Amino acid sequence: MVIDPSACRAVCHFCGSQYVLKREDTDFYTDFYRQMQSFLAGSNREYERRVAADKLWEKARAQQFACADGNTVEIRYMHKVSGKYADTYVARSNVIYVFREEYTLQCQNYRDMVNALAFPAADSKSLSDFFPRISGGYILADGRTMLVIEKGVDEYPLSLFGTLPPRQVAWIVSRLENLCCVLEYSGIVHLHINPDTIFINPYEHCAMLYGGYEYAVRKNQYDGDRSHICRMTENLVQLRQVGLEILDSSDKVPAPMEKFLKQKPMEDAYEDFALWDQALEASFGERRFVKMETDDSKIYKDK
Repeated sequence: MVIDPSACRAVCHFCGSQYVLKREDTDFYTDFYRQMQSFLAGSNREYERRVAADKLWEKARAQQFACADGNTVEIRYMHKVSGKYADTYVARSNVIYVFREEYTLQCQNYRDMVNALAFPAADSKSLSDFFPRISGGYILADGRTMLVIEKGVDEYPLSLFGTLPPRQVAWIVSRLENLCCVLEYSGIVHLHINPDTIFINPYEHCAMLYGGYEYAVRKNQYDGDRSHICRMTENLVQLRQVGLEILDSSDKVPAPMEKFLKQKPMEDAYEDFALWDQALEASFGERRFVKMETDDSKIYKDK
């Protein structure tokens, strides 16, 4: 039946049957129509954003790596970071870590710590999606080791976003609290939670912890430099440091949120998450999704 809300009726063009619409019918139809208009407009914007991203990535820098077996690996990347043990290349669907020859043990530690991640049996959120999925590994001709990690095309290093308003920082802190609960469950002290090792999807408000596992250790063990014994609370300390680092101080920060980020964390990640939930509600009230307006050209503007 074809609905004509202005005439308060629905008509079948095959048999001529008519149905008189009630007010609830017309209200529902009007609401549905508006929602569909919004959805289609959003889909069109999303399509345009992805087309623009395709064009941008056509100009991405390319680099080839000779492998020990005689093959060649070519990557196209938009962002590169040089760390203590490895260089990180951010490609569109991968993160590539190239460990220098003298740091093969750190590369193996990355693998071991990722393999040691454990997830609760009742994991309804598919938390493993927010941690590394190693899709390849290569020994290079010059002795370096390459690890290739899968990532979504809409996932970017947090470091590329600079500082953000409190509402955007809030969802990132929420996601990191979730990830710290997984680290707690796995008994892993990460030691390198920072804007370079954290990736975010700004469109879906997701956060991933892809980097830094070369530094990670089991709880109550010495760090790599044997400078101190690592406790689980260190993950939560780093989480707060990230929150403060990316917070735009020119915006008014709600007092409960600021207090949380500056206070000593709880001993347990689950209790800390509950504490953050209280601070979040006290800071912003009822939860609502505030879209983060951006695209690849803005995110990679200086790259």
